Amino acid sequence: MNLVHLGTHCAEIAVLGVDQFYRDYPSAALRYPAGAREARRRDMLMHLTYVEAAAAMDSLPLLIDYLAWVRGLIGNQGQPVAELRPALECLAQAVEAVRGAQGQGMARLLRRGIEEIDRLPPEFASLACSGVPLTGLAEKFLTALRAFDYRQAEAILIDAVEGGAGIAAAVPDIVGPAMREVGRLWHGGQITVAEEHAISAATQVIMARLYPRIFAAERRGPVLVAACAEGELHEMGLRMVADQFQLGGWDTHFLGASTPPKAMAAFAERSGAAVVAVSAMTVATVPAAASLIDLLRANPGGKERKILVGGYPFSVDQDLWRRVGADGTAADGRRALAVADDWVR
Repeated sequence: MNLVHLGTHCAEIAVLGVDQFYRDYPSAALRYPAGAREARRRDMLMHLTYVEAAAAMDSLPLLIDYLAWVRGLIGNQGQPVAELRPALECLAQAVEAVRGAQGQGMARLLRRGIEEIDRLPPEFASLACSGVPLTGLAEKFLTALRAFDYRQAEAILIDAVEGGAGIAAAVPDIVGPAMREVGRLWHGGQITVAEEHAISAATQVIMARLYPRIFAAERRGPVLVAACAEGELHEMGLRMVADQFQLGGWDTHFLGASTPPKAMAAFAERSGAAVVAVSAMTVATVPAAASLIDLLRANPGGKERKILVGGYPFSVDQDLWRRVGADGTAADGRRALAVADDWVR
């Protein structure tokens, strides 16, 4: 990895970038109320997090996708999209000013990202915001959740399971699309963060009602250990992957969000895992996933143990799984199970 650790320099870089922006564009300060400078500083810190991660993985696609995402977010919030480019240029200058030669690679990648996003049509969106509208049971499920009718949402999922679809198909075909749509709705300003959290929490409770059936599936031996990269708090996608493995006859150990790397590596060894699944749902946690994989490889048996990675960034950058040191990747639980079954045959 080409990681430049900004560490304690992040706050300094963010402040310097904001100061430069207001010097170059004094009219911007007049358009925003008191406290806008602090909001700008937080924006700069967010940009830094994603730029640093993309630079660490030497991935221009990850950076372009983030810039498209944040451009859409700014527009949906009614802010001037035209100010994004100069703000990012001020950020690049701040990185170079604070980190010198060590920051030049990151600043260079950021400027490449700016150039690429400038060439794209205005309607170009992040992969996270693309896709066709929901239909069928997934739409009904989400409609019930948005109305806070959790009993109805549960009934829709259970009826699909019992109506012949089965858990292995019903959960990814109903819950998966619905949760992706929740993310798009938030990005588009159609729901609040609180609503997003409420819907996600309710969905996890509903999915938990299926666990007696999931763990009743016949076991056949291979062990899966599944955990999110350190700092990654989005665990629902990986939980759905682990459930697919459990239904497929694997013994699964789901360690959840933000698992300490050393504890994760020790657990993989102790449990005799044939496969370790590592999830990084955001670009910011991809370097942590790469570091975890290095640790897993260094532990006893690590070179024989297969490592599968997944999460949104691996759909954006098709070669990313190789650069983090994994053995493979999969976009969903069913494909992940198929890959792992081939490994243990």
